[in-house]
Amino acid sequence: MSIKKTFVLGVSLLILGLGFAFAGVQSQDTMASLSQNGQGGNGSGNGPGKGSGTGDSSYDINTETTVIGEVISFYSVNGYASNPKNPIILLEDSTELIVQTGPSWFMDNQEFSIKLNDIIIVIGSLITSANGNSVILAREITSSGVTLVLRDELGYPVWKGTRGQGSSERNPNSYMNIVYDITLETTVSANVESVTVASCIPGTYPGYQMIVTLEDGSSLNVMLAPFWYLTNQEFSIENGTEVALTGIYYTREDGGEIFVLRVLETDEFKLILRDETGLPMWQAFRGGNI
Repeated sequence: MSIKKTFVLGVSLLILGLGFAFAGVQSQDTMASLSQNGQGGNGSGNGPGKGSGTGDSSYDINTETTVIGEVISFYSVNGYASNPKNPIILLEDSTELIVQTGPSWFMDNQEFSIKLNDIIIVIGSLITSANGNSVILAREITSSGVTLVLRDELGYPVWKGTRGQGSSERNPNSYMNIVYDITLETTVSANVESVTVASCIPGTYPGYQMIVTLEDGSSLNVMLAPFWYLTNQEFSIENGTEVALTGIYYTREDGGEIFVLRVLETDEFKLILRDETGLPMWQAFRGGNI
């Protein structure tokens, strides 16, 4: 007898370190050169989502790289001295690099640890601090096969996802706002072609989307949930998977059609993103847009 797992994504806001197939880490055998120094900020303050250069304005995706190194010590950056979580790693070329993680209040609540002599893989943006140190603003850290996601693909801090600060496309509160009409709900069978991260509407916060092939051979863009919400959940799906999708068709202002997903079901599991009225599970945490 097979057992089908049901994921009601709303039980836990951040289950970091469990891995997520949609945003996996790719190990690299070669070290990145520290000559790729970007321009970083050096803000002040230690309140949630503020200061110490950890804001989205400091992260430059053009200097993003992957490095591998051994943890040789830890470093306190500005307001994070109460419980420093910023490792200093030694690269293969004997260069030392400070890995800037996140605020102590955030790091202390993750089931993820880094110890001296650990070999870690860091994906992040290389900058030069105000005092001339080489720093990598970590987007993802992998240690002992466990990955901690700290920022989305834009460099926006995950911990700000619980605060809803700002008003740009990096603000999770700007995620596509629609009205889910339960009377229009339907279920379709499809085959997963790919999973991407993109903005359903230009200028809004990105979310996970699937491109699927319907039974008649046509393609459909399926909208799942905001990046901050899904990226740290214990959920994965492979290309080629046969799925049953329950949701509504929605036409954007530009005429493009998308499918707003409420429930995804396979032979192995059932993913519930919205309740029976269409209310998003993630709205319970933030009162954010749907």
